[in-house]
Amino acid sequence: RVDVVIEVLDARAPLSSRNPLLRELTASKPRLAVLNKDDLADPAATALWAIQFKKEGHTLPVRVSASTRKGIEAIPRSCRELCRGAKWLSRRPVRALIAGIPNAGKSTLINSLSGRKRTAAGATPGLTRDLRRIPINSSFELFDTPGLL
Repeated sequence: RVDVVIEVLDARAPLSSRNPLLRELTASKPRLAVLNKDDLADPAATALWAIQFKKEGHTLPVRVSASTRKGIEAIPRSCRELCRGAKWLSRRPVRALIAGIPNAGKSTLINSLSGRKRTAAGATPGLTRDLRRIPINSSFELFDTPGLL
């Protein structure tokens, strides 16, 4: 059981890097739209996408560059914000499912968040093969998924 869905999107083409089935399957969960590779994207266009995602309702956009660690500190904080008011929040960590299409940067993001190499990351799609639980700290843990098309 997860509390939040983190959808990792390529900031250069966020709409093309979305999986509509993921949104459908996790519609009842609050969502963090992580616009990854922000350093490679047009800043004005990414800002407009962030506004668009925020308008979706229970979706909070976060702009990051996992490879340079820019903005990643906002992810655990934003996930906790999405769970604000939950009775369990003071008793256990936030459990977040991290998902996205292959090569969106999920594994690089996990490695950046954990501060060490926890998952294989690279340009080759399909390096993540199984669902894995990855504790980040005492108040935040991730469930890594293979890339979803």
